[in-house]
Amino acid sequence: PIGLKRLIAIALDVLEEERSGLKRNRKEIEADLLHFFSLRVKKMLDEVSTYDRIEAVMSVGFDDVASTWRRAQALHQYAADAQHAQGLESFIRVGNLADKAESSQVDPQLFVEEAERKLHATWIAVHADYERLLANQQEADALVALAGLKEAINRFFDEVMVMSENKIGRAHV
Repeated sequence: PIGLKRLIAIALDVLEEERSGLKRNRKEIEADLLHFFSLRVKKMLDEVSTYDRIEAVMSVGFDDVASTWRRAQALHQYAADAQHAQGLESFIRVGNLADKAESSQVDPQLFVEEAERKLHATWIAVHADYERLLANQQEADALVALAGLKEAINRFFDEVMVMSENKIGRAHV
């Protein structure tokens, strides 16, 4: 499918061909249009989800609107199931920690605790299946695959000092 970013680029190409140039910087116009579309997509998602879940879905992108819609529906249905509530809490904790990370790079050589190694190994095992399911538009099944991380995540938070004084190690937690 053609994503929103590509459609915006095509529209701006057409505008530039039809007139001798745009009055504003192209990057500014693209940013404004993406912001406008993000608001429209969020409004559309209001029909199937809650504000916090919409923000979570949008945070990974909305260029493919159909995929964004499926992700929102899948997350809403997943969260509505009581047996998944604790798993969602685990993912919220991970998200909060990731927001504070200085880098997205993971260096397993810096792991100190077995729980860190176990979480990383579990992520490696789950990640390929998760990506395959997303690629096949099976967003609900992808969330169930991620649920396989719950035990390793909980163990990690139980056993690892995430606010360590060791700056290098903390940057990779």
